[in-house]
Amino acid sequence: MRVRAAFSDERGIVVSFLVKVILGLVVVGTLLIEGGSILFTKLRVQDVAESAATAGASQLFNSGNCSSAGEVAVVTAHDKDPRAKVRSYECHPDQRFSVVVTKQADTLYLHLVGFLDDFTVATARVTAQPPTPDV
Repeated sequence: MRVRAAFSDERGIVVSFLVKVILGLVVVGTLLIEGGSILFTKLRVQDVAESAATAGASQLFNSGNCSSAGEVAVVTAHDKDPRAKVRSYECHPDQRFSVVVTKQADTLYLHLVGFLDDFTVATARVTAQPPTPDV
């Protein structure tokens, strides 16, 4: 009888409540960290793709050579973020330049779960206009 009385007082209720609150904060914090990492990776990839496309369009405008424009885009993307990968680039007849950049987000757990792994890969496709000549 004494053992049962010890677990039925207020200390057991308070400890149980605190454990639930701490676990809840850990779960919410983990979700915020995972989501924030994915969101910031998407924003970063968009920025890298815009820089690479702009550099590629400028090189294409100046040289007219698509492969050198692609090389400049790859170097620019690598300089902005070494983990970002230029998956493809395309030179358009009107001297626009398109680039596709991807990067895997740094997550705590999501990248370890097979069917959720696709959520951790950020992809951006950007098409840049040729630079306008100074007047």
